[in-house]
Amino acid sequence: MNISQKNILLVEDDENIRRDIALFLSYNDYSVIEASNGDEAYKLYQHYSIDLIITDVDMPYLDGLSLIERLRHIDTTIPIIIISGYGDQEKLLRAIKLNLVEYILKPIKRNALNQAIQRSFDSYNRPKSVELGQEYRFKMESKTLYKDQTQLPLTPSQSLTLELLILNKNTIVSPEDIFFHIHSDYTAEYSSASVRNIIKRLRKILSKEMIESFYGQGYSLKI
Repeated sequence: MNISQKNILLVEDDENIRRDIALFLSYNDYSVIEASNGDEAYKLYQHYSIDLIITDVDMPYLDGLSLIERLRHIDTTIPIIIISGYGDQEKLLRAIKLNLVEYILKPIKRNALNQAIQRSFDSYNRPKSVELGQEYRFKMESKTLYKDQTQLPLTPSQSLTLELLILNKNTIVSPEDIFFHIHSDYTAEYSSASVRNIIKRLRKILSKEMIESFYGQGYSLKI
């Protein structure tokens, strides 16, 4: 393997699907280590230096979620993408609790997979603390906001909204993206009014001009 490349551990029991994804990843200059089940993947993970894991859910010997549970005991930060042919809500909620970055349903669209990979690496490499200007500072891991040395009160929805705006600073984030970043179980019915209310309250906590509205498009955090 070329050590300058990102190493992706691809875990998929369907040989045809695994081959197609591996070819796509190789074409995009990733080094790919392939496994046909969770047990094989766990052994490979211990042998190679892995930057990202892409795993199926239902596999023989050791399924994808059980694999992740085992890996999280030794590595709590490595980005993981789950691919699955099932829209099972229980499995999705379990995956979220295992600190995954992305959950993609089959059939897999290459563009969607590539975007998920980029977001995963961006999330993994995110700074621990971000200076927002005007003496505001946001701690990414704890999702807490400070002005000077004083912590400012944020609700969970406000914290997640501010986190997403920071990750996409100086670009427009749609209300839909904000809503589903907050409601990561994907079971809630979309409400633009709830997003507007969160933004309104954030503007009362931050300097008002820091969050700019773009009619019909969304919001942007100016740093």
